[in-house]
Amino acid sequence: MKRHLILMWCVQERDQAAQKKAYKLVAYICEHRPDFLRAHCQDMTDCLLAGVVTSMSAAKRYRLRCLKALILLLQSNDAPEIHMTQTLQDAGQTETRQQVNT
Repeated sequence: MKRHLILMWCVQERDQAAQKKAYKLVAYICEHRPDFLRAHCQDMTDCLLAGVVTSMSAAKRYRLRCLKALILLLQSNDAPEIHMTQTLQDAGQTETRQQVNT
């Protein structure tokens, strides 16, 4: 299994400490290895969008660092092309359902 896929799986972890450590590691890689982020931009985008609903408060600081690195990459002149998936729409629908149920 590819290492970046393992990291993506770890950020979906339900354990607060494990998720925080995973996001911390991913944030460090994104900030210090722009070549990695460029090569796996679509995977990172999908993972971060999927984490909208599942990210825990302890991991949000590191998740924001990942998003910052991704946004800076996408604003650059040589930004890779990404395709938005259903993930963002699914996350919005889940969040809306949770608000209606409360």
